[in-house]
Amino acid sequence: MLNITESKTFNDALELSFKKIDKDKSGKVNSTELTSGLNFIYAQLGKRLPGKLATPPTAAQVEESFRKYDRDSNGELDYAEYKGFMVQWFKDLFKRSFHV
Repeated sequence: MLNITESKTFNDALELSFKKIDKDKSGKVNSTELTSGLNFIYAQLGKRLPGKLATPPTAAQVEESFRKYDRDSNGELDYAEYKGFMVQWFKDLFKRSFHV
């Protein structure tokens, strides 16, 4: 079975999104940058997909998930932490959207 989150395309998109979300180019993203980035991603999805899939998470929801993936509790996600966050976010989004 194909695992999209392990594909080159998905990983290339993750790298690109990390670079775009990291507004201060620190090599890490804070919860504000992540919330803004997710809103952008959802806006792009909303242009292509209707319904719940295109409803972005609230800042509180992002912050809650952010804390789970901020393994060193420094208030920022490095790329590895960001990747873990986004892989899980994508899987959860897929499950919610397609009821799997």
